[in-house]
Amino acid sequence: WLHIQIMLANYAAAVPLALLAGYVSKLLVGSLGLDLGLFDLRFVSEQSMLGLIGATIIGLLCTDFFFYWYHRACHKNFFLWQHHKMHHLDPEFDALTGPRQNWLESFLSILFIFIPMQILFQFDNVDPFNLGLVQGLILGGIQAIVFINHSNLRIQFGRFSFLFTSSQMHRIHHSYAPEHLDKNFVAFFPIWDIVF
Repeated sequence: WLHIQIMLANYAAAVPLALLAGYVSKLLVGSLGLDLGLFDLRFVSEQSMLGLIGATIIGLLCTDFFFYWYHRACHKNFFLWQHHKMHHLDPEFDALTGPRQNWLESFLSILFIFIPMQILFQFDNVDPFNLGLVQGLILGGIQAIVFINHSNLRIQFGRFSFLFTSSQMHRIHHSYAPEHLDKNFVAFFPIWDIVF
């Protein structure tokens, strides 16, 4: 019951705060003249399904790169840890662990990820109240993976585990064993954990 209360409170705050963070990051990047748009991830109707898939995968890789650094900072910075530790205080590792977060987490994570994403990329539509197709797929994918990676499923990808994270890999991140501390910060692609 406590999980459900935390999850509902988090989602009640997360949606408006995530939208606000997206809007604030857009205004901040625009007002500073930093919207460089070096890489084009726009998907228009003339492009192929392969283009959509490619733009979504590139978007997920880049989103995960910035999430990795945000998540790592949450474990190293005293202020960020104070709100992130609620997620790690769960005594059971299950699907409800994913949304067991402080209400401020959505605002900070989206702000931390969206600012560099909006500096580097051109998207269909960066208005957080009217998401484009690629952004919608990225956000939908993120939410699905959060539940899967925190599930109590014994999913592993064997020798392909370096390509995509699983609930077994993310379980290490939540372990209290000393050898597991500060491991596996990614949401999707373990390459960022391997490289950094």
